[in-house]
Amino acid sequence: MNNTLQNGFKVLEYLAQSGNSCSVKEIAEHLQLPNSHACRLLKTLQATGYVEQIAGSRQYQISLQILCLSNARLKNLRLRQVGQMILRQLCQKLQLECVLSAWSQTKSIIIATEYPDNNLLYDSNLVIGNTHQTVISACGKVCAAFASPTDLEQALAKVNWLDGSQLACHDEKSFRQELDIIRQNGFARMLNENTPDVASAAAPIRDANGNLAGAVGVVLPRGEQNWTPLMWDNCSRGVMEAAAAISQVLGFIPSI
Repeated sequence: MNNTLQNGFKVLEYLAQSGNSCSVKEIAEHLQLPNSHACRLLKTLQATGYVEQIAGSRQYQISLQILCLSNARLKNLRLRQVGQMILRQLCQKLQLECVLSAWSQTKSIIIATEYPDNNLLYDSNLVIGNTHQTVISACGKVCAAFASPTDLEQALAKVNWLDGSQLACHDEKSFRQELDIIRQNGFARMLNENTPDVASAAAPIRDANGNLAGAVGVVLPRGEQNWTPLMWDNCSRGVMEAAAAISQVLGFIPSI
C-alpha cells in the first residue's frame, strides 16, 4: 500500500471530521508523523485543490472541491436514482423521516433522505454521507444481518463492544443472536439504543445478484408513548415493502 497516498486520505478525513482548521502540528500529531511529512502532505493536497490554507495564518482546512466528488458519485448512483422516488412515497404515506442507505465497505452510508412537509428541524443535505452504527441503528443492524459472512466479520471487528457511549450495551454474543432474529423477520428495529426516546425500523435492499445493496429506514415519532403496536406494524411493513420495491427495480428476483 502506498503510505503517502493513504496518509493523504487520512488528512482529508481528519480535516472533514474536525470541522475546523488545523495546523501542521495538529495533523502531524494525529497521524503520528514528523511535522515535515505532514507539511508536505498538506502542500500536495493544497496543490490539488482539496485543501486550502486560510489567508494570513498557518491553518489548513478541507476545501469545498471535495463536494464535487461526492455530488458526481451521488448523481450517477443507480440505487439512489431508483430509490429516491420510492423513499418519497414511503415518507408521504407514513409522514415520518425516511432514509435510504447504501452498503459500502462494510458501512451503511446514507445516500438520500425524505422528511414530512412540516419538517423544520433538519437540513437533509447535511445528513447524506453519515454512516449508521452497526450495533445501535436499525439500518446498521439490518445491513449487518444480510451482509456476506466476510463483510459481517469485518464490520463486527470494528465495533468497540466496551464503548460506554453505546446505550445498547450489547455484547457480541447477544448481538449475533439478534442478527439471527432479524434474518428471520426480514427487518430490524432500534429502540432507545442510539438516542433516548428514539426508535427506528429498517429493511434490506438486494441487487440483481441477490447481494446486499443497502437499506430503507424510517424513524418513529419521538417518545415511547408513540410506539404503539400499530405504529410498529405500519413502519415495519412500510420499510419492507419499500425495500422490496427498490430491489425489484434493481433486478432482484426473490426465490419462491
